[in-house]
Amino acid sequence: MGEGEGRDYDISGVVICERDYEVLERIYGGVSGGALDAIVKGKVVVEDKRVAWLDCSGLNPSLRPFDIPEEIFGLDGLKSLDLMGNNLEYVPDGISRLENLVALDIGRNSIAELNPVLGNLRRLEYLNAIINQLRNFPDFVRDSNLSYLCLDKNSIVTVPRWILESERLKQIHLKYNPLSYDSKQVLGNFNFAIGREATFDG
Repeated sequence: MGEGEGRDYDISGVVICERDYEVLERIYGGVSGGALDAIVKGKVVVEDKRVAWLDCSGLNPSLRPFDIPEEIFGLDGLKSLDLMGNNLEYVPDGISRLENLVALDIGRNSIAELNPVLGNLRRLEYLNAIINQLRNFPDFVRDSNLSYLCLDKNSIVTVPRWILESERLKQIHLKYNPLSYDSKQVLGNFNFAIGREATFDG
């Protein structure tokens, strides 16, 4: 029996493998309706019996700091993960286990620094970190495969010149950051390249 195989669950016509269903139960077990409710309400998208898209936005209703449930990192078929609005203070190393992740949303949290292990996610193309507490432009972006990066409403002052040499990065959003004059010039030059877009406060 291969990895991810076992008993299948049919939830309102959505067929999901046993392992992924059990992970969802651990994630949503304390939430009204549990995994069943999450699937029915469209917070989970399943492809080939594996969880491919997971919406955990607002999973933490309190203002207290929140840790990402470790069980999420067992969903190795995951392509899109939404963790917006959970008062997260950091991104744990375990996220590097999500090798198929293409899109990650960690906006509206309390993250002061992006974990460099995000650079190990070679399929990650979309990263939204709007409204956090970031002070530095993430270095891992240089060697990543990101094409879209949103860092609006943070506290970033300096944007490195190497973004001009990046062949993969196509969109950078840095509105409402206290950018230096030199950084605005770098972003302006980024805009001159065909197929690229940088938004910032001029």
